[in-house]
Amino acid sequence: VGKALALSALLPGLGNKAVTGIGAQWLLGVAGYGCIAGSIILNNSAYNAYEDYKLADNAEDRDDYFSKAENNDKTSKILMYSAVGIWVADLVWTGLQALQ
Repeated sequence: VGKALALSALLPGLGNKAVTGIGAQWLLGVAGYGCIAGSIILNNSAYNAYEDYKLADNAEDRDDYFSKAENNDKTSKILMYSAVGIWVADLVWTGLQALQ
């Protein structure tokens, strides 16, 4: 159980694959790391848009930059929560599979 959980902590799905020996559950890990990468990229984009908002000269540009910052921040958080959900769900599922 411990080895399977350690593998899943590194790459979601890998521990479940080790326990069951079948399937492509490791693709969950690809999705998890993709969510983290997307979250980081969008968080940086939100920061940059907010900095542009603070420096904008007219109201229309300020509104556009602020809206972009808000949207990117929200999407960044959704992706990060999705990554956490993938890891937690996989660890629970792997633990249950390993105990059987």
